[in-house]
Amino acid sequence: MSTAVDTAEWARLAELVEGPIRTRDRRHRELDELFREASTPVLERGSYRGVLSGAFHPLVDALGAGFKRLWMPWVGKHLEPSEERGYNLLKPGADTVLGQFLGSSPTYPCGRLTAGYEFGYRLGPSALDDGRQVGRIEYADVVTNPDFLRRMHDELVQVVPGVLLGRFVVNRDEPRVTAWFALHGPVIAPRVERVRAV
Repeated sequence: MSTAVDTAEWARLAELVEGPIRTRDRRHRELDELFREASTPVLERGSYRGVLSGAFHPLVDALGAGFKRLWMPWVGKHLEPSEERGYNLLKPGADTVLGQFLGSSPTYPCGRLTAGYEFGYRLGPSALDDGRQVGRIEYADVVTNPDFLRRMHDELVQVVPGVLLGRFVVNRDEPRVTAWFALHGPVIAPRVERVRAV
């Protein structure tokens, strides 16, 4: 059974995440407010399509937005909540390129996409909002992830059923958001084949 995606809410959230660099600060304030108002996620297993934007530094984010217009390797996430794990979904062949820049990670077929950069998933406290329960995507749970990735995690909330807002958090003395993303779905739900992709 799949959640029906609220297309109007998805369009609004995707526009907030992917908006132009000139509105970056305003959009990030709105995303932060929306994140705090959203609920703890209740997730179905399956693949969620996504959009992504940086929240690191205006110049870095502008360069990233330009690169993203040319080629965006990340497609979304595949979640297996009952198994407390999931994967990032990549375009076919993207793992080879990303491995050169980010470090390699085992990859697996997931329908027509590639699943890689595996993570643990569970509900837990936000690193930024005291007492707030969020979905925590834990890259440190998987020893084959690159070291820099294992020092980060994602936090996920539910805006409406089938529409999720996430933030990529660097785990330091003072955790900070370095990217925002939005997911919708599950739109497809193949099993990740735990046989290495060739």
